[in-house]
Amino acid sequence: MRSLLVRSGVAFLLAASCALAADDDKTNTKDKKDAADKMINSGQVGGKLVKWGSAGSAKTITLEVVLQVPNPGGIQTMANLNLQLADALRDTNAVNRARRVADIKTQMALHEKDVVKNEHHDIEFQPGDEMIVRWRKPPIMLDDKGKARKLTDKELKELKGPDPKLPGYTAAQDDLKNDDIVTVYLAKKKKEKDDKTENKPVVTMIVIELEPK
Repeated sequence: MRSLLVRSGVAFLLAASCALAADDDKTNTKDKKDAADKMINSGQVGGKLVKWGSAGSAKTITLEVVLQVPNPGGIQTMANLNLQLADALRDTNAVNRARRVADIKTQMALHEKDVVKNEHHDIEFQPGDEMIVRWRKPPIMLDDKGKARKLTDKELKELKGPDPKLPGYTAAQDDLKNDDIVTVYLAKKKKEKDDKTENKPVVTMIVIELEPK
């Protein structure tokens, strides 16, 4: 039974590897799209702001995100290790079998992370009509000597704005800069009954997590 499971796992990995190798560029593009769609459908996307203008002049927000996609080389390595494991399990010498299995499982643990790889991908979003911009952390305020000072509870409350349930602190669209690390919050507009156009999510809020130095 164990040998059957091992062979089944090897067959699956080999099939996946061959399929990826047959048309790598096309598959890579599809993998990126699938990963991007999954990220978008989660409702929040984090990344680096690549291109931005005011909602009146630029109808898109471009975000550079890191996507995890299948790595053909890593899949092939795991398939080879599974073949080695199947062979080791057939070793009639109990001592050798135990040693070989332990060595291969160590290698499999090391290479498990290589089954996927990180790739950078630009995604365009449409800003909503009432898009909100927030700072994750309160802005730095200086004292009379030009040094950063601790904000009072009253100041922090005022910086939260009229809706304290929103994350972070109030900001303006002019505070958005290229290379900012941000989190965008997405929602889909309600469609009219007879509207057959694709209902793409729009950005309802951007939270500035970190500014470039």
